[in-house]
Amino acid sequence: MVSAETIFQKAQRLDVFRLQELADFLDFLLSKQPVVQKKSSAFPPTQIEWPQNRPVYQGKPLSIEEMDEAIEYEAGLHK
Repeated sequence: MVSAETIFQKAQRLDVFRLQELADFLDFLLSKQPVVQKKSSAFPPTQIEWPQNRPVYQGKPLSIEEMDEAIEYEAGLHK
C-alpha cells in the first residue's frame, strides 16, 4: 500500500512537466464515468414455431425454381 507521504516525497523529485502530465492523467481518471453495459442482444428474442401449429403460409409447397421466379418477379415490380 502506498501512503500519501510516499507519494508526496516522490512528487517533490519530479520536474514540472512530469507533474503536469501526472495531474492531467489523474484528472482524466477521476472524470471518467464508469461504463454501464446494457444487456441487449443484436437480435430480439423470437418465438419457436411448434410443429403441431399451422404454418403461416397456406399455399402449395413451391420448388426452389418457383421460389426463384417469384423473387425475380417481385424484384422486377420494385425497380
